[in-house]
Amino acid sequence: CLQDARSIGRINLAADTISRSILPVLESRAWPPCVSWAALGRVAIQIGSFYRDYGDPDRALALADLAEKLLYLENSAARHTLIELARIHQHRGIAMLGLGDLPASIRLITESKREFYELRYAVGVSNAALWLARAALLQGEPRNARKLLALPERDFEKYLSVTERWILP
Repeated sequence: CLQDARSIGRINLAADTISRSILPVLESRAWPPCVSWAALGRVAIQIGSFYRDYGDPDRALALADLAEKLLYLENSAARHTLIELARIHQHRGIAMLGLGDLPASIRLITESKREFYELRYAVGVSNAALWLARAALLQGEPRNARKLLALPERDFEKYLSVTERWILP
């Protein structure tokens, strides 16, 4: 729900979701909480995304660090955990773009894109391509941005034509 609220710019919906669904779990006397560490990590990264989207990349980076620590508490090599770790790299890269550090941003987002390819996670690859294209535009390279946007589509066609499928939403 937090991810959906962010995409439509609904801060009030996000605040309501946090106060009614997340804080009661965190405030309960049961510790560790009844949800997984990975789930708490996903909440941290989504809250950080709100901060990033509304102009506070430093706080977004701090929440990405928290999310990574929570995911490591999960102590799992499960695919969903590896995807979340790759998403954290991507979110750090996006925050670095907001701070104006293009080299760090490109490095982190490219790293996440490679991880998403290895995990066959199409949404992550597509999102990385969009942010790398944004970085190319900021560098004054519109042709490179266009090329970056075409790459995932060709790759998906190639991979979808074989028996091993990509994970699509």
